[in-house]
Amino acid sequence: MDMQLNKEQLRRERELRAWSQGHLAEVAGLSMRTIQRIETTGSASLESAKAIASAFDTQVETLLPTEMSAPVSRSATEYLSWGAAILSSALLAFSWWSRAYAEQVMVDVAISSDNKSLASAHLLNEAGSPSEMEVDDLLKVKITSKKQPDGNIFLDAEVYFYNGKSFELHSSPKLLVANNQAAAVSINGLDGKSVHFIFTPHL
Repeated sequence: MDMQLNKEQLRRERELRAWSQGHLAEVAGLSMRTIQRIETTGSASLESAKAIASAFDTQVETLLPTEMSAPVSRSATEYLSWGAAILSSALLAFSWWSRAYAEQVMVDVAISSDNKSLASAHLLNEAGSPSEMEVDDLLKVKITSKKQPDGNIFLDAEVYFYNGKSFELHSSPKLLVANNQAAAVSINGLDGKSVHFIFTPHL
């Protein structure tokens, strides 16, 4: 028996991670047609709903229409939406606190395309200062990390692709990630091929 999901919330969760429908299908272990149908109608089997929620690292309840969902703890995406609205003023007001409690964050970065690994690295990031890795003449990644009061880690990434002359900023994904948990992002390169990034922070 199918259940009704909040298709707008589902789409927001996917777009927040810069995922295509195809990438969500791959991570969730579902077909592209199934993902397209669910985003169009909101109707999904319990198994499909669980698979999508697992891909988003959240609970099925967060994907239900508001009137159907029971009170649940805030998901990472809710904190990210909330944080985006007040991040600038909060950082300014508590800059002294951030400096006093700044910590180093180790960020594991894995990059792949066409199911082939392109590079992986461990970036030791001083909170608030960018760390950088470069993959030949293909791409470059800059990451700035900020530990949040709730223990999660805000990752501000910049992805540059090499255009034949220089590295060109192509995407700026922003992620709120729990310590030791992975966050995945897929970005289309200049040649149209999808490049997959997995960021795992460690305090």
